[in-house]
Amino acid sequence: MLVACPVPNRPTGAPRFSGGLKIKVFRGSSAFRIYKKTEVDENFRCNYELNPVYREAIESSGLKVSGESEDGGARIVELPNHRFFMGTGFLPQFNSEKSRPHPLLLAFIALRWISRRQPHDKTANYVRPNTAHNRRQSKPGW
Repeated sequence: MLVACPVPNRPTGAPRFSGGLKIKVFRGSSAFRIYKKTEVDENFRCNYELNPVYREAIESSGLKVSGESEDGGARIVELPNHRFFMGTGFLPQFNSEKSRPHPLLLAFIALRWISRRQPHDKTANYVRPNTAHNRRQSKPGW
């Protein structure tokens, strides 16, 4: 999910962030539950961030900022009370190594692994949409 707006007055082609940035993770959030600490360092190479003008509207719609940089910019956004609905302004794979995977990636994979073993009520009665593609797939011999 991309929750970002272009940063105004930035030279064309210049990344807004490039390099490390300290992020304050809010207690009680899913991000805090995963990181198990209130401050993390993440690498950024991006041209977009959440426009502060829209932060209140986004939070009033149900999404919550769960991590912000020292300048108050939103860096982690999540949907509370959801198993795993999180957007970041950084790419966790930049801080991931084979011997030390990023905590957000590990949490997502672990949740997916558990989900495969435990069916969810929401998907138990799932019916595929009636699209031409799905109709072709359900015909005998296809």
